[in-house]
Amino acid sequence: MGTHEKHMRKLAAQYDAVNHPPHYNQGEVECIDAIAAALGPEGFKAYCRGNILKYNWRSNHKNGIEDLEKARWYLNKLIDTMRTKAEHSNPPEKEHR
Repeated sequence: MGTHEKHMRKLAAQYDAVNHPPHYNQGEVECIDAIAAALGPEGFKAYCRGNILKYNWRSNHKNGIEDLEKARWYLNKLIDTMRTKAEHSNPPEKEHR
């Protein structure tokens, strides 16, 4: 195997189109974090819901399983956002010993 082929395989292994697409990771801030900060909690939840719909909708016509994985990614992000909000709104009670 030549040097170029090894380099291309390494790049392919690093490329993650679902969780960390390189075109959204320029600079020090990941794009999703900037969007969350700009939209606030309620706007960001709506953004996630919209992307869940979008990726499910187009999955049979564009990228198939990759689109479904992206929909799942946004669903997980939405769940994490809602859990974090619930935990901050209702902190667990300290145990009495």
